[in-house]
Amino acid sequence: MGPLRDWAPNGERLVGPEAAYSGGRRLSLIAAMNAQGIRCHTVIEGGVKSRDFLHFVRRILGPSLRPRKLPRI
Repeated sequence: MGPLRDWAPNGERLVGPEAAYSGGRRLSLIAAMNAQGIRCHTVIEGGVKSRDFLHFVRRILGPSLRPRKLPRI
């Protein structure tokens, strides 16, 4: 986010972009970590919905786990 306040010459109104950071894509990152670092990750455009999270757990995280190693959420 940009600054909420700034300076303008005395008696003049501060003019700037109305939505300075509203352009571009919104990306969300889901990642799983262990003691050695990030185990696996995925990037989703927009917000994360439950179906996106379940897809990550079933298709990306699940196959990377060893037998009898359960993830902690």
